[in-house]
Amino acid sequence: MIVSKVNMKFLGKMSAVAALAVLCVPVVAGGQTLFQPTAKQMEAIQKQLGKQTAQTKQTSRPKALLPEEFAGWTRGSVSEMRPDAKNAAALKEFGFEQGLMADYSRGGDSVAVREWKFPDATGAYGMFTLMRTPGMKPLRVGPGMVKFRVTANPKKVMKAPPAPLSFWNGAVAGGLYLFWTGDLLVEAKFVGPVADGSAVMTRLASALPAVMGSRGATPTLAEQLPLDGLDRSSVRYSIGPVAYAQEGGVLPPAVLNFDTDPEVVMAQYGKGMLTVISYPTPEIAQAREAAIASVLQSGVVAGPKDALRVKRAGPLVALTSGGFTGAEADALLKQVKFRATVSMEQVRPEESEVAKTAKLLVGIASLTIILGVAAVLLGFFLGGGRALYRVMRGKPASSVTDEEFIALELNRPEDGGGDEKEGKK
Repeated sequence: MIVSKVNMKFLGKMSAVAALAVLCVPVVAGGQTLFQPTAKQMEAIQKQLGKQTAQTKQTSRPKALLPEEFAGWTRGSVSEMRPDAKNAAALKEFGFEQGLMADYSRGGDSVAVREWKFPDATGAYGMFTLMRTPGMKPLRVGPGMVKFRVTANPKKVMKAPPAPLSFWNGAVAGGLYLFWTGDLLVEAKFVGPVADGSAVMTRLASALPAVMGSRGATPTLAEQLPLDGLDRSSVRYSIGPVAYAQEGGVLPPAVLNFDTDPEVVMAQYGKGMLTVISYPTPEIAQAREAAIASVLQSGVVAGPKDALRVKRAGPLVALTSGGFTGAEADALLKQVKFRATVSMEQVRPEESEVAKTAKLLVGIASLTIILGVAAVLLGFFLGGGRALYRVMRGKPASSVTDEEFIALELNRPEDGGGDEKEGKK
């Protein structure tokens, strides 16, 4: 298990305090007190434990995500922000983690910034669509789109593809700005008029902590909405019954069955509304389509019956409501088609058998080389150690010239055993 240096330092301090506390506990043996801590020692122990507890609480508190300075704007004191009663249930539904607020100043200008942190971009985007008021205009906060022109045929004018809905990650109304980036939702309100408000928000977004991987992945359900006649400022996104009802959902939340983890996106098209629901599987979507159609026929949803239409496309269930005519509702539902999206982080190239065999051979060769080098090093250290031991005993380093063997020498001349045997005969 890998433990960070901070944790190791903290554990070391706590171990020292615990050891000191154990030493200061009265020691009793045989009914007699052998050691009794003094009042001063106990007071020191309590102060040290209180200090460590305060440090632990301070360390466990999330760090402030608002930058101290950006583009000449200086931050004041940062304070935590609790969810307001109006959006508390929706924030909890989107996984709200932390709220901060601070004031920034630059010269005579000031802006009040509030920030909400969520587990991922889904919560930040969903809460953005909930808090965006109808009078706010769509805004891009961050780098703009790169425009290019193909000069192969100057006479032919190529129409640029429309920007995705996630490109417009902000909204503005007067001096009030609201935008989301990664897993953060930010609201900024200027005290006085500022000419470069959009540029200031872009600089602020660049100074916020970047989120990589799946936490920063933008929800793709809104991209399934047809763009013809779409009011971009009316898009609403939800993943639970509270936000769905608060955003003006036309169906009873129980009909959507949020226990199956659906995603819902709603948007205005002229006089009517289009709702697209994404379920985990087409089978669940098929069952929900039948339930929604039954609810629409029962008259629970207000509006002309010609405008109440439902359609399924793969795991998507789309329905129209509001002031559509039958022909308008059918034409809009016809544009709803399931378009699968693939994240580049999830693409893994398939490995062939040849590549697997090559990896195996390379692994065997590497292991052989490692074992060979280890054998050479082992022989060097063992042989060198034996040679050093012989030199220390005053012998040559090599034992090649040594005659270290046991000889009986039965044929030596001084041994008269053979003559005695002949004399006896």
